[in-house]
Amino acid sequence: EIPGDNGSTCSFTTADFASVSVTLRPGMGKTSLAIWKSGKMPVSGVAEPGVGDEAVWVDGLHEVVARKNDLLCDIQVSGLDRNASGASHADQRRGVGALCNKIFAAVP
Repeated sequence: EIPGDNGSTCSFTTADFASVSVTLRPGMGKTSLAIWKSGKMPVSGVAEPGVGDEAVWVDGLHEVVARKNDLLCDIQVSGLDRNASGASHADQRRGVGALCNKIFAAVP
């Protein structure tokens, strides 16, 4: 859990990455995606098809921001080393999006 985040974010340290942060916020999906799509964020995101109802990928942050109905799923991978993991950038991107889809499938 990240301090000050009211229990909605968990951060994990793994063998392959420095950390993975997973944020879920009920009631914030539509608003958050609308802001990302409007271009009002300090960095830009591109549409990420096949993740939730809609999603964006923020390449410089290695982050997917997605929604299913109005549930926000935001996953950011820090310390991503493309060479160490052996996976291509596209594979890593799909993997982060797939994690949001698994979370969405588990939420009724």
